[in-house]
Amino acid sequence: MAQKQGIIQRISEFFTTANTAVSYRVRTIMSRFLPWRQEPVNDWMRPDYDYWRRAYRAQVKGLELSGLLIKPLVNKTAGWVLGRAPKFSLDNETALEELANWWADNHADVLKSYRESVKLGDGFIVVNPDLTIALIPPQHVTPIVDDNDYSQQLGWRITQTYI
Repeated sequence: MAQKQGIIQRISEFFTTANTAVSYRVRTIMSRFLPWRQEPVNDWMRPDYDYWRRAYRAQVKGLELSGLLIKPLVNKTAGWVLGRAPKFSLDNETALEELANWWADNHADVLKSYRESVKLGDGFIVVNPDLTIALIPPQHVTPIVDDNDYSQQLGWRITQTYI
């Protein structure tokens, strides 16, 4: 009986994986031959920021109506994640009180920055030396990697030009 179940399981796995492979190929072929579909660039490292900006503004051809639903989703996601202040725990009571006060003063800016990052698919918040918050557009930020091993990320480089 155990051998019979093993055979049935292998047969079902074969058809499941074959079905997945066929559906993947059909989606790939269809996306190439449908010129009205504007899909994001397939880049595993960084999202296509321009595509998501246009989708948020309902400017992607074929997604005009569904693009209008992105704004409430962005707000609900940001509200769900950062709607309430997190509970901090520190050994130093003075530092805990200062951190809670800082968070209370900057909660709206952090929430706004999080909304922007959800909207674009990526985002970077910088806490400045004077403890203010700056939102850096993701297209201005590049990772700094180790020269010997590109999979090791060492930090981030922000490149902006002011004219």
